[in-house]
Amino acid sequence: MLMSKIDVNGPNTHPLYEKLKSNGSRTFLSTLGGTDIKWNFGKFLVTGGDNVKRYEPTTSPDSIKGDIKAAIDAAKSSA
Repeated sequence: MLMSKIDVNGPNTHPLYEKLKSNGSRTFLSTLGGTDIKWNFGKFLVTGGDNVKRYEPTTSPDSIKGDIKAAIDAAKSSA
């Protein structure tokens, strides 16, 4: 199956989300309520395979352009 529903929280959390949540930087909400993903539109920026920066659902995509550009520039310089 190309796509199917997966769990992002709870006992059946998909391994991808386990890794994202355990390696992700702490956000305000995750500091208050644990690592669970609180709502759709939470964002993760993965660089170098293990470095994960986590953003709140309320963070606009435009506001993380600088982080994305920095990640691309870092990847280019290490290639």
